Amino acid sequence: MARVANSTKEAIELPAIDEQRINDAMNNFTSIQSEYNEERDLVNQLLGQSQMADAFAKFMNTVFIAKLSYVKENKLYQYITNNKSEDSSSKNT
Repeated sequence: MARVANSTKEAIELPAIDEQRINDAMNNFTSIQSEYNEERDLVNQLLGQSQMADAFAKFMNTVFIAKLSYVKENKLYQYITNNKSEDSSSKNT
């Protein structure tokens, strides 16, 4: 069975390219994209700062708990005096 050649289609006329409109559109796109990049960079910077502050707060909380644990383990809380009771007892004598 032999192959049959397809008949050629008529040439399609393409519309003329308006280079000025294409350049204008590209310039608009570039300016919009640069504004978007600046805003995105600012948001990323603020997000990074907030993540750093959160990490610092968690670290400080860990240090706080570790110090309180040390005080409890060594019963150092016994050495804390109540200044009000000492002041009142010294005034009575």
